[in-house]
Amino acid sequence: MGKLAEEAHAVRAEVLNLLGSFRSEAAGAREPDRQLDLYVAATFCLLIFVANWGVRIFIVKPLGRRLLGAPSHGRVSRAFDAKVEKFSQAMMEFWLYGSFSALGCYIVPRQPWIWPSRHWWIGFSSVLESITGLGGPGISSNPSTLLKSNSFSMILEPLILASRVLDD
Repeated sequence: MGKLAEEAHAVRAEVLNLLGSFRSEAAGAREPDRQLDLYVAATFCLLIFVANWGVRIFIVKPLGRRLLGAPSHGRVSRAFDAKVEKFSQAMMEFWLYGSFSALGCYIVPRQPWIWPSRHWWIGFSSVLESITGLGGPGISSNPSTLLKSNSFSMILEPLILASRVLDD
């Protein structure tokens, strides 16, 4: 089997593994592979693009013509075509953004790092230390510890304090 065929097989296997993970657990985590990950991301982008335009052209536009009352004499004005185009665009944005939001609502709560909030900071103690003067979650039990003065502290201070309160 050639190198291209092996890469195509690996991409197909990874795409099927990721799609199958909606029904059950994905078949194990693997080390990051930038080239494979790039091909998988490109595959998903292409699939979303083709599905989006396919549904728009073959389902939503004809539905829009019917719902907006296409003239029976066969000839339509540019204004009517513009309305159908705007309807199609709005409907596809609704479905695309809505489906990604629903997908996020399904996936994110099932992630191990979502709650308790101490998981939010795993691997970031050195970053937090350099930005805030704190060493990370739970490192300083003294809430009066002052944060270093910089633009990140205004954002991080409430998050860190809230995560400590909510975890207790």
